[in-house]
Amino acid sequence: MAFLLMLLVISQVTEAQRRNPNAGTNPVTRQDTSGLTTDIREKLVQLALQNPEFEIADRQVTIADQNVRMAKVKILGRISAQVNYNEYSIKPHADVANFYPKYNLGINVPFDLFFTRDKEVNIARENLGIAEASKNQTFRVIKAQVLSAYEDYLMYKTKLDFQNQVAEDVKTVYQQKERDFSEGIISAEEYYPAFRLWTDELSKKAEQQRNFNIAKLTLESIIGMTLEEAIAK
Repeated sequence: MAFLLMLLVISQVTEAQRRNPNAGTNPVTRQDTSGLTTDIREKLVQLALQNPEFEIADRQVTIADQNVRMAKVKILGRISAQVNYNEYSIKPHADVANFYPKYNLGINVPFDLFFTRDKEVNIARENLGIAEASKNQTFRVIKAQVLSAYEDYLMYKTKLDFQNQVAEDVKTVYQQKERDFSEGIISAEEYYPAFRLWTDELSKKAEQQRNFNIAKLTLESIIGMTLEEAIAK
């Protein structure tokens, strides 16, 4: 009897899907090749890139770029000049002969200046390259995370929509069996399998609702706002 009841439910679900093949689908994501879907995915990626992790990577690139600039002009800070004036050239006396030279000019250039300067610039450039590579890697990771979370959201939404349809069809059969049982048309042996099937579908529906809620919350935690707010932007 339970097997016949299951066949009846499956036939009703099949007929309902035949009458409305698009039932339970998300109008925003029904066509993966539509421009709207593409826009949503790109929008989610852009929103995800506003999180602190990517901001830190971006600031590291800025710091590394500034270090390169500083390394290039650091040479000026290591060169020193000194001027010594002859006292009598500043305050000449008539009874004192002039002394030459009247002043001395000296420039102090460290022996390893140009060698170390090139090394420091090269190191700064390498650090800039590392920072840029780290930023690119962070971008790839965040993009993969948000798109994977969006795919999970779509999957669980589809499962929930389908489970809701199945649960409604089972409920219709169960309610009919309940009326027949109350009117004495069928026995308890025919009624209770329908009742158990109905409660099983309710349990599956609750599980699918939970999975969908978690997938939605995970996606929203990555983009920093509700999905409805992201779509409305």
